[in-house]
Amino acid sequence: HLEKKHQLLIGNMMAEELKREGGSAMANRVDEGIILLAKGKCLETGYPKGIPVSAKEISESMGDGVKLIVESIRGSVENIVPELAADIVRTGMILLGGGSKIRDMDTAVGISTQHPVVIPDDPETCSVIGAWECPIMDDKSKGRKR
Repeated sequence: HLEKKHQLLIGNMMAEELKREGGSAMANRVDEGIILLAKGKCLETGYPKGIPVSAKEISESMGDGVKLIVESIRGSVENIVPELAADIVRTGMILLGGGSKIRDMDTAVGISTQHPVVIPDDPETCSVIGAWECPIMDDKSKGRKR
């Protein structure tokens, strides 16, 4: 987005910082007064450059990606087995991974799926930790094996 609209090439770390500090899964809920400095390389001159970017612009530029994530989650929920559906009705959904850290992602998913959504304290690693803690069964399903 910044490359096309402002002729500014930014790196991955700057993009992540802008998303974290100003981005939201719901652009209509962003404070339009929040302005961040996007720093990178000017494509016209080749020199370093910083430009002010509003949180609303950042959020709007994330819109297609957010929509894809929300639609993928909704599609997955529509195709689950009845037992898992019952769990979702009883306890809601838990969002994991880096995408869940986008501001208001839980709200966007909750509105789309019409179910409560929670985000754990460390969504990027809790599934890995959970998998590590999960019992590993041997081929005869007789118990834990590590």
